[in-house]
This record gives sequence, C-alpha cells and structure tokens, in this order.
Amino acid sequence: MISTIHGNCTGDANPDAWFPELTRGNPSDTKMLALATEVRRAIGECYTCPNQAGCLEEGMLPKNLSYGIWGGRLAGERMLMADEQGIEYMVDGRTGGTAHSRGINKRSVVIKEDERVTVETKRTALGFLRKIRPWIEV
Repeated sequence: MISTIHGNCTGDANPDAWFPELTRGNPSDTKMLALATEVRRAIGECYTCPNQAGCLEEGMLPKNLSYGIWGGRLAGERMLMADEQGIEYMVDGRTGGTAHSRGINKRSVVIKEDERVTVETKRTALGFLRKIRPWIEV
C-alpha cells in the first residue's frame, strides 16, 4: 500500500501526465514527441520521489496494472513484471503470470473482480509501451 508520504505527483499542475494515453491510429511525430516529453517528465519525477517504492508496490496490485505510471513504470511494463513475478490477475477468464506457464493449477485461485483486465486493455497497454518506448529512451 502507498504510505502516508505524498508523492511528487501529488498536486502536480498536470496530473494527466501520470495517466498517458495514445489515440488510435498513427499519431504524428509532433504528437508523439509531446506525449513522450510528458511521460519522461512524469517518470523523472517518480525517480526522485520519496514514495517511489510504495507507489510501485501499489501499481503492481492487479487492480492497478492496466493504467497509469506507478513508481516510474508504465502499465505495460508493470504487466510484464507481473507476468515475470507470477502475480495473479485475470485477463478475460484466463489467469496471467508465470505460474500458468509452469503448469500450476490455478483453478483454485480466486480472482476478484478488480483483478480482471480485459484482453483489449492488456493489448492497449503493451501496444502503448511498444510505441512510446523508443520516444522516451534516452
């Protein structure tokens, strides 16, 4: 859970920077540059934040995996981390995570409603990550 320490994002003039979205289609280079600038700024704020670790922990909760920048990580990055760490969440009736690929029986795992991620949401988060990554890497 996020601690009582306020993060660098608290009260920021542009809170939307922590919830980046990409419109459908192929955005122009100008739009990508503007979005990447905001994403880099937000992530930079995360890296100097006294609450970064707690924020990332909160962002790894299944209910938060599919949106926003938490602890300096985009949704797609956190989904990939969750898969690597075997964190249980559900994508349209199928559980995600490495335990599934190791053959562990997950039928006994109870997935709460807020741990569900639609296939489209996961596809969107990973697609956004693929598109924005070249623009934000320094």
